[in-house]
Amino acid sequence: MTNEQIDIWTKALRSGDFKQARNVISQKPIEEKEGNAFCCIGVAAHLFGVEVEYDNKNSTEEACKALHIPFVVSEDATQGGIGNTLVVLNDFNYNDFPTIADFIDQNRGALLS
Repeated sequence: MTNEQIDIWTKALRSGDFKQARNVISQKPIEEKEGNAFCCIGVAAHLFGVEVEYDNKNSTEEACKALHIPFVVSEDATQGGIGNTLVVLNDFNYNDFPTIADFIDQNRGALLS
């Protein structure tokens, strides 16, 4: 990701314009914003036009790959890249989007490509 993309993503996470979902990348097709809810990675996928199947168990991994967010497939979600940490913050720790945006800003170097 570029600094500009990270800025767009964190601004969107703080905006209140996206409803938050847990344990799915989105509740409807990723390109639909109206009436949809997203995980934090799903917001980035929506913003940057990443096509993933929202009901596919591998959608987070696919979105991270397309967005160049380090992600490691593992039985333990706490192990791996920053993508794994974002999943933990969103799905297991129940952090809200502004808190996740703060984490992204603090760890921006792990996202730059």
